[in-house]
Amino acid sequence: MMEIKTLQHDDFLMNIIALKDLLISSYESNFNISRELCSVIVESKIQELDQYVKDQKAILLGVFNDGTLVGFVWCYIHDYFGEKRLHVNQIVIDKDFRGQGIAKKLLAQTEKYADKLNIKTIDLFVTEGNITAVKMYEDLGYVTERRYLKKNI
Repeated sequence: MMEIKTLQHDDFLMNIIALKDLLISSYESNFNISRELCSVIVESKIQELDQYVKDQKAILLGVFNDGTLVGFVWCYIHDYFGEKRLHVNQIVIDKDFRGQGIAKKLLAQTEKYADKLNIKTIDLFVTEGNITAVKMYEDLGYVTERRYLKKNI
């Protein structure tokens, strides 16, 4: 049975290994970098997230399948040119559970949270090559606001 719940600091600590595994998998597939480099980056991200959750500066919603964490969304409130927004920093679903509408359910919960805080805009970054995610976001009403470009020289 699937359950979505807000992770408090104790929940974060109890699920830290699953969170790391999910992030490593996400970084590997989205950024085409080695597992070793992903592990180093994720270790730093987990330390940041630990403090943010402890200080209640991050919202962490987890999806559990029979008590096992299979996905999460990490978001926080930020100011965008004077507008209070909710930023989705990470949304990750275990590869074995993708295509079941879990990310959409997490985003719906994120919208409810934003609405409760009277926040009218949710923003996020998505890797252009992640066609499945881009399509899902567009289907949910997200639109491109800016583009992050690079040039290799």
